[in-house]
Amino acid sequence: MKLNHVKIRTALLVILLTFSAVLVLTSINAWLAARDAHRALAELDRITREQTVPVTNTLITVLRARLAVIGAEAEYQNGNLDNARFSHDASVRFAREAAELFQPFVVTQKSDLIRPIAQQMERRFTQFQQAIERLNQALEARNRDAFLAANLEARDASEGYYAALLEFQQQMRINNAKRMEAAEGTYHLATGEAIAVTLLALLLVSLSLWFVRRQVIDPLLLAQSHFQAIASGDLTRAIDTASRNEIGDLFRSLQEMQQTKRSMIRSLMESSSQLASAAEELNSVTDESQRGLQQQSDQLQQAATAITELSTAVDDVAVNAVTTSEASQASNQLAVQCREGVRITTTDIHAVAENVEHTAKQVGELAEHSRNIGQILDVIHNVAEQTNLLALNAAIEAARAGEAGRGFAVVADEVRTLAQRTQSSTSEIERLIQAMREGTDNVMQSMQTSRERAERTLQGANAASTALEEIFQSIGQINDRNLVIASAAEEQAQVAREVDQNLVNIRDLSTQTAAGANQTSAASRELSRLAVEMHDMVVHFRT
Repeated sequence: MKLNHVKIRTALLVILLTFSAVLVLTSINAWLAARDAHRALAELDRITREQTVPVTNTLITVLRARLAVIGAEAEYQNGNLDNARFSHDASVRFAREAAELFQPFVVTQKSDLIRPIAQQMERRFTQFQQAIERLNQALEARNRDAFLAANLEARDASEGYYAALLEFQQQMRINNAKRMEAAEGTYHLATGEAIAVTLLALLLVSLSLWFVRRQVIDPLLLAQSHFQAIASGDLTRAIDTASRNEIGDLFRSLQEMQQTKRSMIRSLMESSSQLASAAEELNSVTDESQRGLQQQSDQLQQAATAITELSTAVDDVAVNAVTTSEASQASNQLAVQCREGVRITTTDIHAVAENVEHTAKQVGELAEHSRNIGQILDVIHNVAEQTNLLALNAAIEAARAGEAGRGFAVVADEVRTLAQRTQSSTSEIERLIQAMREGTDNVMQSMQTSRERAERTLQGANAASTALEEIFQSIGQINDRNLVIASAAEEQAQVAREVDQNLVNIRDLSTQTAAGANQTSAASRELSRLAVEMHDMVVHFRT
């Protein structure tokens, strides 16, 4: 397959896909290297969190438990039983926490290199737990010898646990170093792959430049020479169209353009002579058009004068309509003010009626209270009469008793006097209450009369408000009709002005057309001359 038959877009697509593949391979390689490094770092972090940290925390908690036991013994020796019990409880709690911290470490050990060390640490930790338990038992029993023996066992167990911890940390450092070496190997491998991919990309760039030079730049230079030949007037030069790619399509289009220009030049040579004769005929027709345009301009002048007079009359009608509309708007504003005044008056009358109604209710309540007071006074009056009778009877009995009932007679006389004063006061109050009842009844009648008058006044105000509303609506309708009339008059005036302006424009166009006809006549003569010159110019092309 020849290269000049390969489509340029196909070749560029292949190059683009190749570069894309190289880019994808490079990205995948970098991603894999980053993923491996991330996994190595994550593994180191996981080991640190799951192994080193729990073991170290366990050792710290173990030492705290041991110190608590020793502190408890010292407190026992000093006689501080409460502090000794507190230290003893702390040692038990620390031992339990150490067991909880150490259990996840035992579960997560899967490496064959670390498992023996982990088992040794587990044995030491178990020994320490047992020693702590014996320490607590000796402490409970106050057995100093047993406590010292258990303390030595706990010390040996903690030291053994610490030694195993150091060995574990050393093994962890060795394992981490191996993992770092593996990560560095992965990094060097990724670097080598990146260099290889870069060299491959440089090779592809070189091949792409060679292809573009041979298949694009050289054919474009050849096309440039063909364009220069056509621009100089040489339409006889042969154009090679054997290529089947986009450059071949360009050359075929160039060949078609060359053939089209050749045919066009031949047609121009034939048309130039015909154009000269047509220009002469156009000159005669233009002279006839000039005379018709002059008559049209005179008639348009008369029509423009009539339209101007009509526009003036329509403007007068519009001004009168606007004046009427303004007067109706003023009347509308007065009606609005009157309606607002009636509305305020109606509201005030309604408020007065409500106040009168409220006052009437209060006066009625006052009358009811006065009646209640009268009933109470009747009761007091009856009680006073009975008291007077009782006092009279007591005085009679005291008189019968003679000297022994004299003091009782004095008291009975005072009681009767008070009863009489109470009766007289009650009668006076009843008289006042009766007068107040009569006044209250008069006030009630006056209130009823005022309320009826207020209702009649309110009805009259509502009727006036309704009438003003109808007047307001009528004025609004008049205003709307005046606005319609004014708008119609304005539109008629605008139409008249537009017709006048159009007639003026037509007249101006007629004048311009006449001038254009003169220019056309001159142009037709110039066209005849140019036709001759064009024929002379076309002869220079080689077809």
